[in-house]
Amino acid sequence: MSPMIFEKSLSMSQNLAIQMGSRIENHHMIIVDLAESHWDWQKGEPPEDNPDYYLRYNKSFSRMGGTMRYLSADNCDFLLALSQGLRGKD
Repeated sequence: MSPMIFEKSLSMSQNLAIQMGSRIENHHMIIVDLAESHWDWQKGEPPEDNPDYYLRYNKSFSRMGGTMRYLSADNCDFLLALSQGLRGKD
């Protein structure tokens, strides 16, 4: 899914939850992209002199709450490994 579409869908869902007196919390996002990122996004946003500062989607996702993990990998390889792992085929 496109980062902008995911960001907008979570934002809209969060707004609906707030209107109903709730919040979307404790969610987990795994961001898989070919570009390498050397910043630990659990520490917050990198400083402006760090190239990872300009990975806009990571900044947006890290601000959305929950847990965000970044993995540098090919999406096809990642999804195949995930599928095999979930089926118990190492």
